[in-house]
Amino acid sequence: MSFASLAAYAYDGLNRRTIKTVSGVVRNFYYSSRWQVLEERVDTSPLPDRQFLWGLRYIDDLVFRDRFIGGIFSDRFYALQDANWNVTAITSTSGAIQERYRYTAYGMPTFMNASFTPITLGGSYQWETLYAGYRWDSDTGAYDARYRILNAPLGAWNTRDPIGFAAGDANFYRYVGNCPLTFTDPTGEIVPVIVGLVIGVYFFWDNPVNAPAPGDPLYPADPYGGMPAAAAVGAGVGFGRGLLISLGRRRAARIAECAAIHATYTALNCRGCGNCTTDDEVRANIVCLTAEITGRQFYLSKKCDYILPGSIARGSAVAEAGHRQEVKNKGIALAKCVAKLTN
Repeated sequence: MSFASLAAYAYDGLNRRTIKTVSGVVRNFYYSSRWQVLEERVDTSPLPDRQFLWGLRYIDDLVFRDRFIGGIFSDRFYALQDANWNVTAITSTSGAIQERYRYTAYGMPTFMNASFTPITLGGSYQWETLYAGYRWDSDTGAYDARYRILNAPLGAWNTRDPIGFAAGDANFYRYVGNCPLTFTDPTGEIVPVIVGLVIGVYFFWDNPVNAPAPGDPLYPADPYGGMPAAAAVGAGVGFGRGLLISLGRRRAARIAECAAIHATYTALNCRGCGNCTTDDEVRANIVCLTAEITGRQFYLSKKCDYILPGSIARGSAVAEAGHRQEVKNKGIALAKCVAKLTN
């Protein structure tokens, strides 16, 4: 029995796919420090075949793709994503929809024209950034998610989890804890146990049987309209710690980790207790300030001002000094809240 080769790949020392060969045509890939494809070239040509611009909202936040013919600009299309970073459509520079995409739960795509009519798999524009922002390989029907390959028809990874049982899952091939409508895994290494942590914290505070009752000193008010402060903090800090466990050895992942920690504590936007009129309001602010201080200290302990590009641009030492002062200011505000509750 003989088997035909669909494609051949080569990787660099950081496990990035640098070469893909199909039917004798060699495609070369060039990356950013965050493992985002910036440019593709064909064979030995020094001229670009495709170029990509990525946003700052997420590691796989594709803004647009440019194509070239003989090094001459040909076309530009913008990506439109849903809340899970699935690319659902692409538009021309005028804003007109050119092609649409829908997916099964685990990412098998259906290509459609602007009128939602299904078309040939691969579409008219060879669009490759699809489900969860992963890179679709039309030759194999799989997604390149950095350290691992996602097999969309099977709904599982093609290879074992590189961190093994440390992922908290006995099934080394399971994708995002079988919760693909809720979570994504841009590196193939996100710790599934964090899924349990987030869900557990959320349901602890929302369960009327187990949760502290209003009036109990442990019960915080809910200034966020749905998920109590403790759940938000637990999810955010837990997610940051999970990223540390699975990704912390690599700079690109450390940037993502620091960005997650920073986003968590800044989203809390805690206020002091100067305008609080009830004990519940004071308690809510104590919970919020405690969480924010913890997040800020965690951020400082990881030297994030020496990792995040924005802090480096401002001057890491200056940014770090500013963040340390903010911790002191929040500590003073917390002390005033505690004093107000005990008076």
